[in-house]
Amino acid sequence: MDFLGAGRENAGVTKKDKGFRDRATVQSVDRSLDILEALAAVRDEVGILDLSKRVSLRASTVHRLLATLVLRGYARQNNPTGRYSLGPRALQLGRAYHDRSDLRAEAHPFLQRLMEASGETTNLSILDHAEAVYVDQVQSPHVVRMFAEIGRRVPLHSTGCGKVFLAYLTPAERTRLLTDNGLPADTRYTITTAEGLARELAEIRRRGYAVDNQEHDEGVRCIAAPARDHTGEVVAAISLSGPTTRMAKERLTELGKLVTTICSQLSATLGYTETT
Repeated sequence: MDFLGAGRENAGVTKKDKGFRDRATVQSVDRSLDILEALAAVRDEVGILDLSKRVSLRASTVHRLLATLVLRGYARQNNPTGRYSLGPRALQLGRAYHDRSDLRAEAHPFLQRLMEASGETTNLSILDHAEAVYVDQVQSPHVVRMFAEIGRRVPLHSTGCGKVFLAYLTPAERTRLLTDNGLPADTRYTITTAEGLARELAEIRRRGYAVDNQEHDEGVRCIAAPARDHTGEVVAAISLSGPTTRMAKERLTELGKLVTTICSQLSATLGYTETT
């Protein structure tokens, strides 16, 4: 496989675009995405020859890539006609993106409410493979505030939101993630033993929220709690973070209750019904 994308057959791309693709992309993935985009652009089924013209690739290349896309469910072939269309897995991806977009829209008023009640920066994060990703935020009005920008990826074992996700994963999922990534020390306060982290996660499940006590950034504390959808799955974490000078240990219980209350309200909005 040519990882630099040399010799790309697509004559429709500009010289500038082609130069970028040659440096930064995997050729077969790039071509497969071109095919998916072409399938999405037509309302009806399309044949190999028509599709090859749309993506400026040889028909044999298109046929080979389509075989994989069909096998994975991202494309579908009509056997009687031999023509192709998008498959159900492509719809699943689109729906997942739509659901995430809805999650941000639903959660933002709760982030705003939490910031106003606490005076600290609030964040919405989701689990993405072995990291938590900040997808929305409301900044504190204080001059000294936290700048965990949207899109930032953070480890699971040393952050409030990350520990929330770990606490509610299945044991098998949790073991896999921790085995793959280990427990590196981000600060001198980071929990770096499996036994210590297990006790911490049990405590999170007991009280309903997680505390990052300078474990990811010294001088910063963070409190996070889970948000659930109608299935009961933890789909996000809401957190608030601030300097230790404002988020003193004496405030953590009060703030923890505040975060869990906000998360319960968001979960209800997402269709979750708490059981006793």
